[in-house]
Amino acid sequence: CVQNTAITNVRVCLLGRDVDGLTKTSELLAKQADAGAKEVTITSHVVDLSELDSLEEKITDIFQELISTNNNQTLYERAILINNAGSIDPIGKSSQLTSLQTLRACNDLNVTSSIWLSSYFIRHFSQNHGIQSTTVVNISSLCAIQPFKTLGVYCAGKAYRDMFHETMAVEEEEGVKILNYAPGAIETNMTRTIIESENTDNEVGENLKKMRDEKTYVKLSDTAQKLVNLVMSNNFQSGKHVDYWDEDPECS
Repeated sequence: CVQNTAITNVRVCLLGRDVDGLTKTSELLAKQADAGAKEVTITSHVVDLSELDSLEEKITDIFQELISTNNNQTLYERAILINNAGSIDPIGKSSQLTSLQTLRACNDLNVTSSIWLSSYFIRHFSQNHGIQSTTVVNISSLCAIQPFKTLGVYCAGKAYRDMFHETMAVEEEEGVKILNYAPGAIETNMTRTIIESENTDNEVGENLKKMRDEKTYVKLSDTAQKLVNLVMSNNFQSGKHVDYWDEDPECS
């Protein structure tokens, strides 16, 4: 649960592969909106971002639904993309990659579709379409800036995404801001997969187990609130990698 009193009229579009996950997220958002007496319209779309052959057509249709015009003026004042899709596989030593097909599928989801989606979003939701402010949030990780044994492919993908979005930040003009946000270690299906995998480095796995057992994972509500505060205040340097544990950055 996150709080932001500045939001009064919002349209939320959820994309994901998991129907149950989309339903639960939609219900949670609706409950929060009702509790805060806010006007929120929520739509959900089942989309597999790793299926590149059909992705552009699907995203184009979704974006067209979102773009409502009146005399060529959009009804949105601000557009925000939370680019969060990703997977942890394959886990294992970097010298033991055996399947080109697995590696390609991983990069299709973690890299190719991710950076394409950010680019496509800015082309459709920017000042060129009458939107005053556009924000792209790339959900990053400590893995983007620090190596972890047996997570080489995941680390490489996160580093790739960080640098792409940092480059995008220096290319874009006023009205567009980019944030690489690392939410901290959270208990998720991904961290559980790392712990349970027989290919995970012992030290990496044990550190996650310790955080789980000692309940020192970052609370989802806390890191979500920090992200909301950053985005809604615009109080961050565009393109910067910001970790949950960092002090609040200065606006730039």
